Amino acid sequence: MYLSQLFNGLATPLLYAQFRQIVWPTNNSILAFIRTIVTRPDLARYVKQIVLQDVVDGLSGIEIDEDTKGLCLRRFDDIRKILLNESTPNASKLTWKASETSEVEGAYIPVLVCSLPNLETIIFRESYKPECFMSAVECAGALLRKRQLSQGSGLSIPFSQLRSIRTISTESKYGYLDFDELHPFFNLPSARDFEIALANGEWRARDTEEEDGALWRVKPRSSPVERLSFQYSAMTDHCMRRIVGSCANLKELHFTYGRIHMYEPDFTPLQLQNMVLEHAATLEVLHMNYDDDWHKVLWDDEHNDSPEVLRFDNQLARLSRLRKLSVNFAALFGIGVPVIQRFGGALAEREPPRVSLSAMLPQSLEQLEITCCDHRVIPHLQELAASCRDERFSQLRSIKCVFAEEHTDRLKVMHVAIPEVRVEFTFFGLERRQQMLYLPHVPLKERLGLDQSQLFDDEMLLYRGKIQ
Repeated sequence: MYLSQLFNGLATPLLYAQFRQIVWPTNNSILAFIRTIVTRPDLARYVKQIVLQDVVDGLSGIEIDEDTKGLCLRRFDDIRKILLNESTPNASKLTWKASETSEVEGAYIPVLVCSLPNLETIIFRESYKPECFMSAVECAGALLRKRQLSQGSGLSIPFSQLRSIRTISTESKYGYLDFDELHPFFNLPSARDFEIALANGEWRARDTEEEDGALWRVKPRSSPVERLSFQYSAMTDHCMRRIVGSCANLKELHFTYGRIHMYEPDFTPLQLQNMVLEHAATLEVLHMNYDDDWHKVLWDDEHNDSPEVLRFDNQLARLSRLRKLSVNFAALFGIGVPVIQRFGGALAEREPPRVSLSAMLPQSLEQLEITCCDHRVIPHLQELAASCRDERFSQLRSIKCVFAEEHTDRLKVMHVAIPEVRVEFTFFGLERRQQMLYLPHVPLKERLGLDQSQLFDDEMLLYRGKIQ
């Protein structure tokens, strides 16, 4: 008996640490889990991570018994009593109350998530207008920032431990969610990691506070988020500045470009550099893959007279805490491989600018990765090697160059030896370079043999962009 109790005590926290919604062949697991969490708060406290499908219609097609409906309605009422008081924003109150006019099924997922006091990570598919769900996040953030504790209900304020938020779109062109829906996550005091795949044209920001909506509700340097990751995304300078500028202690920024149609210019490398310089005292990891095989929106029209904005300059060296840098060849040197696949006409031919890699890089750098380069990178590496021999980059341990195979003259690719630095050359064709960008978006037709739950798992494995 003693051993059985001991085993149960050890196994239970592990058993409930993570819940992953499975929809194939049946979606009933989510209903059983909700009932367990609502009736057994002693088990709810063990849940650390939850992976969900649609947070609005997550129970679509499931017949819900009256007992479970009653339990969830009572819990919904308890949660409302916690979140709706004089401390929560008026807009959040209205949005939350408006959800009561819809069918109660739309509140089951918020009831579940708000009943997990120690939830640290939430992963969910993009949903259409998740008003009830996001209102709960917004109200909880307002309460938590004022350090107000709930009284009498036995429930803590939801999302008080939430650190990591990850979401992925299921819509192939524009997506549903924009910053207007997702901004409340940035105001949670515990939030540290925000990752989204398919952040797109709908994230565009306007020019005035009145029009800008949610971007103005997250104040500059106010969010505790330390890691931002945008995968398969297309963003404007204005919107990126607001989002990056909202972070008070930004340590990591990851961005991989997505071939998403926009009507405004994509942000440029120099614009990005100016954004992150505001975080020079904290930024440790910068990963930017601009997809040099694809033509960026309006870059040739907007920047023909100022090509310098299409690359970094020596101000990059001011990132005094930067340890890892992964960036495209063109963003560093202002020249790139020929664009094979484009949405528009050819870019103007320009003389390569005079660039000193050693003058551009921070001396704190430990790992450097240059993607989509060709043999023209070799003289720059040789110049960097000379600086390393002069002990200017004493922390540098790794250099990796990913060459565009079809554009590289291998006879001109000479090995560059740097003492105590591992130098690695890799040659990737177009298909492999695209896999680096679009790993989360492999077409379903290429995944034959996988069941629906495995497809969902694969899509949630968002490409981290971390330098190996």
